[in-house]
Amino acid sequence: MNTRNLREVAQHRACATHSVCSSDQYTSAAPTTTSDRECKSAGSCSNGVLIAADSRTQANHCGSCNTNYLLTSKSCADCGSGKGLVNGQCSSCAVGTFSQVPACYACSTGYYQASTGQTSCVVCPVGRYGASTGLSICTECAKGTYNQYTGKTAASYCSACASGTYSSSGSIGGSCTTCESGKTSDAGASECTNEGADGLVL
Repeated sequence: MNTRNLREVAQHRACATHSVCSSDQYTSAAPTTTSDRECKSAGSCSNGVLIAADSRTQANHCGSCNTNYLLTSKSCADCGSGKGLVNGQCSSCAVGTFSQVPACYACSTGYYQASTGQTSCVVCPVGRYGASTGLSICTECAKGTYNQYTGKTAASYCSACASGTYSSSGSIGGSCTTCESGKTSDAGASECTNEGADGLVL
């Protein structure tokens, strides 16, 4: 066997004995006829799962992401403040929701959010209540009632106005309005009526 053939046999044997990277590594340099492949740690995929070993091209190479994370440039990223993942795209959180990275969540009862892309919800003001989650506006107490507290979650927190007072729009100020001089009302009234000289309602 001549020298050339011996060299070719030696190269063939070198290729045949190239090592294989382990499951927690990736090939950082391909093997050649004169050197073995180089393997380095595959690292980890933050907020996701590493891609299959035979597809890795770098350390920390993500193949799939956890819920609410987006695969971008081989890594998993959240959408950022005020946004969430909707149908595979980052979008502003809708009304009635707020952002708590990495996702958008519905406002709790007693709270609302009227704007998109927000990071918190707003407590229902006096005169209103929020009976369900994900509200874009709180429900106003019925006419003739009032609610002097914030963050209430049911209509049962709206109390009837006392006689001599009224509420025409759910007691936005948290209390009922006293009837002006010469007028009166029964409990739970939405308006006052004229009172005669002898105290009778006209």
